[in-house]
Amino acid sequence: IATHLKGTFTVFRAAAAAMREQKSGTLIGFTSGAYAGSVAQANYSAAKLGLVGLINTLAQEGAKYNIKANALAPIAATRMTEDILPPEVFKKLTPEYVAPVVAYLCTEEVPDTASVFIVGGGKVQRAALFQNEGFTFGEVPSVDDVAAHWSQIDDLSAAKHATFTLG
Repeated sequence: IATHLKGTFTVFRAAAAAMREQKSGTLIGFTSGAYAGSVAQANYSAAKLGLVGLINTLAQEGAKYNIKANALAPIAATRMTEDILPPEVFKKLTPEYVAPVVAYLCTEEVPDTASVFIVGGGKVQRAALFQNEGFTFGEVPSVDDVAAHWSQIDDLSAAKHATFTLG
């Protein structure tokens, strides 16, 4: 958490101050596919999902200054992945496949902000958090009320990008 989340926050705080003055800029954080959870890596996964929350917030706060914030989850050839990936996949997981995506995200033409991209070996994917319409109770629900509406609460078939709103 100190390295991945606080370290990124500290760099972003300094960079965002300069970007606010120039009224433009791009912040790119590096997360991991582990943000969705990873066995025996609770601290790492928490830090990487925290980084996603950080870029989402900075994208909202930076919008009025023309500052964009996105995250990359690079898939890399490392000692940790060497034994679990087929050799033909492992040898393609080089920085050369990631760098052009980073460079493109820094251009003015990119409309995306508050986005996460998984990048590696030639494949680029967008990942996102989703939420559904859910169900709104008119009064404090009982456990039975919750159970009765659980199918609506749980249904993601018409889910949209997650945003925090009350009401």
